[in-house]
Amino acid sequence: MTKLPKSLQARSDREAIWEDLAPYLKMSIEERSRAMSELCEWARQALDANPDAKRAWAWEDKRSAESMTLWKKLVAQARR
Repeated sequence: MTKLPKSLQARSDREAIWEDLAPYLKMSIEERSRAMSELCEWARQALDANPDAKRAWAWEDKRSAESMTLWKKLVAQARR
């Protein structure tokens, strides 16, 4: 029987996330910063290519009250 590639094998979400993160965990801060800058540049180019770019730039994903409360709690814990 042929073994499926790892990406097609059944696995938990946790395993899949750690597999996706693995290459970045080995990067230096400078390498991660460069990768983040490239992603931001690609996003900027995609937004600018939108025929309704002004509306695309103005769009904001509204956060729920529960999400904001949790975020504030986590930030406060991290600052302790």
